[in-house]
Amino acid sequence: MNSPWTGRPQALAVLAVCLFSRLFTTIHYIEDADSLRFALAMLDFDVTLLQPQFPGYPVFCFLAKVLYGLLGSYALAFSVLGGAGLFVLVHYSLALLQWRFSETRGFLLAALLLFNPMLWILGNRYMTDLSGAACALAAFYHLTRRESRAQAAAGFFLAGIQAGWRLSFLPFLLIPLGMNLLRRSGKTERPLEKIAAGVSGVLAWLIPFVAVTGWKDLLAASRRQTAGHFLETGGTYITEPGWTLRAARLFQDLWVDGLGAWWPGRSPVTLAVSVGAAFFLARGLLASREKEPEGSLRLLALSCAAYALWIFIFQNVVNQTRHVLPLVPPALMLLAAGLSSAWKAGAPARAGSARIAAAVFLLAYGTVGATLALQHKRPAAIAQARDHLAAHPDPSAVLVGAPWVVKCLSMQGIRMEFRSVDTPDELRALADLDPARPVITVGNYADHIRRPVRAKRTFYHNPYVNRLGSKVEVFWYGPAR
Repeated sequence: MNSPWTGRPQALAVLAVCLFSRLFTTIHYIEDADSLRFALAMLDFDVTLLQPQFPGYPVFCFLAKVLYGLLGSYALAFSVLGGAGLFVLVHYSLALLQWRFSETRGFLLAALLLFNPMLWILGNRYMTDLSGAACALAAFYHLTRRESRAQAAAGFFLAGIQAGWRLSFLPFLLIPLGMNLLRRSGKTERPLEKIAAGVSGVLAWLIPFVAVTGWKDLLAASRRQTAGHFLETGGTYITEPGWTLRAARLFQDLWVDGLGAWWPGRSPVTLAVSVGAAFFLARGLLASREKEPEGSLRLLALSCAAYALWIFIFQNVVNQTRHVLPLVPPALMLLAAGLSSAWKAGAPARAGSARIAAAVFLLAYGTVGATLALQHKRPAAIAQARDHLAAHPDPSAVLVGAPWVVKCLSMQGIRMEFRSVDTPDELRALADLDPARPVITVGNYADHIRRPVRAKRTFYHNPYVNRLGSKVEVFWYGPAR
């Protein structure tokens, strides 16, 4: 593989920047249900208890637990994996385009990846998305190389690893996997060898996964939780069937959260990001049309389209922005091409104005990314609620909340009786709470508790840091009269 780096010290310097920037913005709180499940998996990996949820992400959890043992902090472990994943994205984005970091365009692409708001936030979250996207792009690169059999084998092996790292990103690789498997360009093509490499990648994590969980328990958890995702709570087209809303949210997820662009209610700085992103993306498209892209880049566009269709139908694009993450690096490649084209504009007068526009865009873009990353360090709304309840304990109270809220608070030192509510029967049962005991609810259950509210506190975080639970209300009810 032609390296995008001018020597090992340059690569190590970029790796250090990726790692230390993510370590500096490490978060030390639980911000949502998915993050809670991964944090609990560091203490006790058990997919049957949703620690984490199926498919279990065994490769990611294994690496995170190793780092947790070395560093003594799972928060730092997640940030290290996020920083390493970012470096892999930089490396393979440059390699795929055959750009060098020492070139203007290579440096611009690396800067776009480094300061991207979604990549930065997800690099610190207790989640597998960032490193999973890095694994997918690495597999894509090797699958589209023709230099040797080893490249194809590496691509298939990484695709097998991908299934145990971030399974829902695997559709991004289906087209290059099929194209590579069906390729007939000479005697060096050996389909069985490729399949064996892919199976090896799967067995590398599946065998220990089955050994730890047990085949029957794993199969039962997979059936139950997969059905729950597609048919009940996963936000697929079955549970969120509004196609217009899904299309609008998919665009918003990529444009607003993926690129940091403007939306009503956002900072004016994001206006500069929007204008610049629209202009330089268009310029990047024009530049790509002037020069016929090589086959791997056309395949990248097809893979993005296939993946976009997959999440549009089968993922929760209405409420979860992170599903668009594999589409962000390709969008930044196009953006970097437009920026580079503008930076090298022909006439001196045009070059000067174009560089000023590029500099303004980059400054606004970097400001948005860094600001959101720093805001991410502040506790999320549910973490603020937890801290407030811990500072004002009432062991005699009954605390009512959604299952993940109850699990989150009970696992973080809140001592009181908990009542988890999710089903209609559990909601109706709230009317039978002991009338002599005070009640605290995380969320509004006033219609079911039928007591006067004694106090209320509302906690917030920026929804562009995390769309989930950006507003959390806590109600205090006294004993019933």
